[in-house]
Amino acid sequence: MAYEVSVITPFHNVDIDVFKRGIESVKAQTIGFEKIEWIIVVHNSDKKYHDAIHEMLDEYSNVRIEPLDNNIHTPSSPRNRGLELATAPYISFLDGDDQFTPQCLKKVLYHIKRTASQIAWFRREYELETPDSIPITEIVLWDQTREEIIVDKDHWDDEKMFSGICGMVTSRIYSREFLKSNGIKFDETVPFAEDYLFNLECYGHAEKICYLPQLIGYHYFINGGSLVQSKGKSGDTLVAYARGYKKVFETGFSYGFYMNAIVLGLCCVLARFLISSDEITLEQRIEIKELLEPFLSVMTPLKVSKIYSEKAVKERFDFPRDVILNPEKYTKNIGWDSLVNIDIRTDDILSPYQMVLRSILMSNQDTDMGKRFGFSDIITLSGYQARVPVSNYDFYEPLIKLQTNIGESGIFTSSKITDYLIMTNSLEMRKLYPCTREHIEPLCKAAIKRLEGHITIPLFVSIPRKEKFNDNAYSNSCMGEVLKGLFEYNRMNANSLSSIFTSPFEILFPNNVKKIYYSRVLFALRERDVDQIYAANAWDVMEMFSFIEKNWKNLCNDIEKGTITQRDDIESELREKLESYCKPDAERANELRAIFEQGFDKPVATKIWNKLTTIIADGEGVYSIYRKNMKRYTGDIELKHSLYTFAGSLIGSDEEGAFKLSTDNTFVEFSPVEKEKSGDADVLLARDVEPGKDYEILITTASGLYRMRTGEIVRINKVEQEIPYFTKGYRKDQTVTIGGINITEKDFADAVLKLIEKTGLDVMDYVYGIERNASTRIRGPVVYLETKDDVDTEKMGELFDEILCDINKDYASARDSGKIEKVKVKGLEIETQLLYRDIVMRRTGYVPEIIKPVRYLDVPVKEKFFKVNVK
Repeated sequence: MAYEVSVITPFHNVDIDVFKRGIESVKAQTIGFEKIEWIIVVHNSDKKYHDAIHEMLDEYSNVRIEPLDNNIHTPSSPRNRGLELATAPYISFLDGDDQFTPQCLKKVLYHIKRTASQIAWFRREYELETPDSIPITEIVLWDQTREEIIVDKDHWDDEKMFSGICGMVTSRIYSREFLKSNGIKFDETVPFAEDYLFNLECYGHAEKICYLPQLIGYHYFINGGSLVQSKGKSGDTLVAYARGYKKVFETGFSYGFYMNAIVLGLCCVLARFLISSDEITLEQRIEIKELLEPFLSVMTPLKVSKIYSEKAVKERFDFPRDVILNPEKYTKNIGWDSLVNIDIRTDDILSPYQMVLRSILMSNQDTDMGKRFGFSDIITLSGYQARVPVSNYDFYEPLIKLQTNIGESGIFTSSKITDYLIMTNSLEMRKLYPCTREHIEPLCKAAIKRLEGHITIPLFVSIPRKEKFNDNAYSNSCMGEVLKGLFEYNRMNANSLSSIFTSPFEILFPNNVKKIYYSRVLFALRERDVDQIYAANAWDVMEMFSFIEKNWKNLCNDIEKGTITQRDDIESELREKLESYCKPDAERANELRAIFEQGFDKPVATKIWNKLTTIIADGEGVYSIYRKNMKRYTGDIELKHSLYTFAGSLIGSDEEGAFKLSTDNTFVEFSPVEKEKSGDADVLLARDVEPGKDYEILITTASGLYRMRTGEIVRINKVEQEIPYFTKGYRKDQTVTIGGINITEKDFADAVLKLIEKTGLDVMDYVYGIERNASTRIRGPVVYLETKDDVDTEKMGELFDEILCDINKDYASARDSGKIEKVKVKGLEIETQLLYRDIVMRRTGYVPEIIKPVRYLDVPVKEKFFKVNVK
């Protein structure tokens, strides 16, 4: 007969008359004694107990009596032996001096099977051996009017699950397959509270837990000689307890559980032992302090409830901290009644990296997200990773719509959302990312540092504040939000900002972004003393110089006359306002004509602005082709990285030619690209990344994004004092997958630059896609080069294939094996990329910084547009 449940009993010199009561309780189970596999592990017991047990139970085929003698003096090893021997689908633990109530196993098995839970919990009543034994009462916060409560990862309730006496294994039944598949067993090195550790591991892996608050299934006999009841402990024993506690606490924090009740409760027990021990040295007390201080120092008082009175809350918080954290004060046995409370320290042991996360979680603990994932209970970084799942924008999109469309609030951030920052996907469909003052402030401060004391050409604008959502927030671009922050800062600080923009307010904050480009360039040329250009990326810088090259005659005429005769067809009122800033300047116009009439064969930037020393723009990754082409106009002017941001979050600032991870108010994690390929991608903390490797960035922000994948891949240069320095890599969604191998955006970018280096081809831009060979039906990559030169497609294809094979070894192997076709190269009409951006801008009203250059022709509408413009 197949057993329904295995009952494991660790037996150690239990009074036989007491044990007989346990035998009768198992035999009386309404499920049927024959359906129970009872494994009794007789552990380190005298021979007379072995004999007595065999005499009483040998006649039953479903009872297995297993001897076990070792140097371990806890129930862990006999329970582990029982787990090894068990064959039934469910596991229950019955201590040798306790009993089941008659319907316990039948009822609990019914519920655990019906709900497909991995663990089922029920109630324990207790009986004191002597009147002076300490009662261990399992009072709970659950709704006891309900027979059954199901808890899963989406309906987690830490305060109820981990309050009171919550660690006993004897009040639970477990799925044996669940324990086995997760490798869960008792830690035999933990001498006290080993069942707490076991249960924390179980809860860390469980998907569903069934609580039965009305079912009293266990009769707990509180033995006056048990570990928790006895007071006299040696110093070695108490140090061992503290080491075991450390394992228990680290495990709970690693899963992000609410640990206050467990830490304070267990430390109260230890403190009681400490003040009543004559056998512990000061050195041992100091060691215990060092082991437990990191946990006690981050505790907060428990909440007053039916479990903890106001007095008990104070005692549980003050007493263990006083005793454990002040070892010099308690150098001898002073007894329980002699304890005098003193002020307790509240040392902050969090690193700056942790403090960023902690601040975000505490600020948002009362949001829907905070309540769902228990932000208030998360103390450690590993706990955050265990409790909060990795997400992407798709998770947030419906939540954001609840705010923008209905006017909801408090879903993911407790702060006021002032704006939604627009970003686009490969279909140019917009994504809205929440922005709060706290969120954008570090980026604004970093931008102020770059602008302070400079005369700057700003190649970005704010989106017109026309789109107002139902939560009273507006849409904007990231750099537009920075502009707003800069002007707000200047207003609040009595116009103390000494930086000067060439563009007037009406251009920085336009009513129509499509009609101000000519005016922006015109005002930039009028200013002689420009010393820096600030743009989102090198594409915008190159486009400005290209525009000057094409339109310099009109621009110079307008500078000379103090007019604006642009093709942008701006409204007459705006034209009049802008022209009021334009005094006729024939001298400046003639200076510029003299420069431009010499042509643009040599760099002109420092001729136009002889004080220009710096360009701040993103020239990495997708923008590397523009960095190269920009030099035609800018020569050797220093190009500094723009700040590395995502959705308004400051992720990195330029330092030593790379980005240094910012820890201002965005918490960043790293997902190894290499391991993603093998399906074994653990998300790493900043301190754990390795130089030379690629990682996807995940962000947790003050605006309410938690562990969100950005799709941005970076390469780590170095790590100093646990802070990574990195360079931009590529966008994950721009990776081409053919024949099971990946060719990244960076692979194509590096190959294009290498092709230019080898051939001298004047490539202005490029896109790439996939093309199928008409005869073999095998697919391969295709690259479209935007160039004035005639392209020998066959020759360039051969060379590009060689270069790509050198860059991407997986591609080389796939080519050798015939899995994919050789890359094809085709010519593309000049300014096809810009034309596509202009079309998108006119259709959407987006500012240029929102629209990133097309690289991967991953959707038909793009593929069709660019193929039409093939030479």
